[in-house]
This record gives sequence, structure tokens and C-alpha cells, in this order.
Amino acid sequence: MDTNGDIVFLPIYEQTRPFSEGLGLFKRDGKWGAINSEGEIAIEPVHRNLFQFSDGLAAIYGSGKTTYIDKAGDVVLIVPSISGGFSKGLAVATNDQKKGVINRSADWVIPPKYAMINPASKQGDRFFALSDAGKTVLVTSEGEERPTSSCGGMFFKEGLAPVTDLKTCHLPFGERKWGYIDPDGNWNIEPAFDFAKYFSEGRGPVKIDDKWGFIDRSGELVIETKYSDAGAFSDGLAPVRIGPIGELPSTPIGEGQSLKDMMEATRDFFRWGYIDRDGNVAIDFTFEKAGIFHQGFAHVERDGKSGFIDRNGKVIVPFIFDDAWWFVDGFASVEFGDKQYYVDRDGRPVGFSFEDVRGSDPLD
Repeated sequence: MDTNGDIVFLPIYEQTRPFSEGLGLFKRDGKWGAINSEGEIAIEPVHRNLFQFSDGLAAIYGSGKTTYIDKAGDVVLIVPSISGGFSKGLAVATNDQKKGVINRSADWVIPPKYAMINPASKQGDRFFALSDAGKTVLVTSEGEERPTSSCGGMFFKEGLAPVTDLKTCHLPFGERKWGYIDPDGNWNIEPAFDFAKYFSEGRGPVKIDDKWGFIDRSGELVIETKYSDAGAFSDGLAPVRIGPIGELPSTPIGEGQSLKDMMEATRDFFRWGYIDRDGNVAIDFTFEKAGIFHQGFAHVERDGKSGFIDRNGKVIVPFIFDDAWWFVDGFASVEFGDKQYYVDRDGRPVGFSFEDVRGSDPLD
């Protein structure tokens, strides 16, 4: 903040990451630091890598160890292995190529004996782990193992986790069957779907016969499977995709082709919009990409450029950026060319002007 009380952000960064716990990470001159919501440097850009804050700590990796700093930039913990971000006082860590879970004193609360272990809930009380026998188990924060009838596991939301049926694990990915288990590892919704995503706001996106729809917590189909893709509900709306519209071009990925080339070639054949919990169209299908809503806004793409809309479909941040990320703590990271910036909830640039980026102000 300057002497007049105005918020002053550095205008240009080499890279940014969304705000987390009141701090936004930025890269300048090849080093990472952090700013607060008033644009002041909270942590000087001196770190070769820095990851988002969680539980008040941010991880820095290097030389086979993990250093954790607090929001003042002070080192509070050094773990002699690679470990992840903390949540509810726990973090996944590695020892001799085996994984377990440590607390904030770097003590093992779940011994490092698993080939894989990942957090299974935001509450920090469940972990999905892969045993030496190749079986997926649920492990409590006290280290108690609970067998499941699934293979793999993602994350519990609203008390349910989408998983693959153990009986179909040996099949190619597209031929497996998906359902939902409860925190004890029991089937809550039987594996009858070709794919399934997290529940959110009482709706779970599921795929049947190459089309997406939504089920409720009883497993009943409440929104018809008619979309080519679907995302999670947030703020009462979910992004869904229709298409292909017309015959797709025959542009297989091969010599001189990339996945980006393929996406560009098919961009005009699919459109994203938003539906409400009853399946009614709330925002029309006019976008090439569409994300879920965060803090009242969603990142969308049109004509290859990124912007933001509100729940009414009104454009808040114009379609002028090459990429964009979601709003956190009232700010969103956006990218133009090889530089990144922040915009606020009114769509206004913070620390730069639209004239700097494109020569005119699209909000005037």
C-alpha cells in the first residue's frame, strides 16, 4: 500500500498461483515469493520453488528434503524426505520409497509402508492407500486399515468417494465400472457407471454409454445422461458440454500434431454452458471451455481467449487473456503472452491497466 493508501501490486509477474489463506504466490527473476491481499510483499522472492499455503505452512522442495515456512517466511519445520502439504495437521511423506503420514512434529502417525497413500477427505481422517499386496485400503488417521471392494480411490466429498469396482480393475480403463463408497469402504451406490466424478451439492456426475448426466445420493438418475462432459455443481450451477456439432475433422495426433493441435481443430464442434440442479439451462452453450464457480465467478473461454462470468452469464472479466485461474480471496490470476497478472472481483486489473495488455480498456 502506498502513502496515499492505495493498493499497489507489482504489475507483472513471470508466474502466479491462486491466493491461498490470504497469500498469493508469484515468481520474479526466477524466484518465488508471496504477496498479501493489499499487494504488499509478505515473503521476498528468494525461493527456487514454493507451494500454496495450507494449515499456515508452505512447502519448499530440494535435496531430498522438504522445508516448511510460515506466512512470515520463517522456517518452522524441515522433513528429511519429500512430503506434501499439511491438512488438519497431517501430511503424506516418503521414507525409503514407502509412503506414510506425518504430523507437524514430523512424527509418523501412519508408518511409511505403502506404495501409495493419498488424503481421502478434507477432514484429514481418511487416506486411500495401496498395500504391498496391491489392494486398495482405507486408512484412518490412527493407522487403522479398512478393506474396500474397490481399486484406486480419489476423494470423499459429501461423504462419498467415486471408485472403480474391484472386479473390473483388470479391464482397460474405459471398460471399468464405477460407483461410490462411504467412509467405511462400503458401497453406497453400486458400481453401474462407465465413469463417475465427485458429489457436490447433492449431485454426482456419471457417465453411461458415452454420455454424462447426474445422480442424487440414492443413486437415482435425476438429470438425463445427454451431455458429452460435465463438471461439478457449485453455487447451484454445473458446467456441461454439448457436441460434437457436425462431423469432426479427421486430425489424428501424429507427426507434427500435438494434443493442443487436436483441441484447436475440434474447438468449434463442442460448446459448454451451465445447468441448474433440475437440469434446466441457466447459461447458454456459448463457451469453448467452462469451469466451476468460485466465489461467484467462473472461468470460461471464447474464441481461444479466457475471461470470467457471473452466475447470470454476465461477462465480468473480458475475453482477452490467454489463460486464467479461479478466484480466491477476491483475486484471480490471468495470463497474457508470457506474463501473468491479477484481476479483482470487479474485473479490474490490479497493478496494471488493460491498455498495458491490449491498448484499450474493454470495460469503458
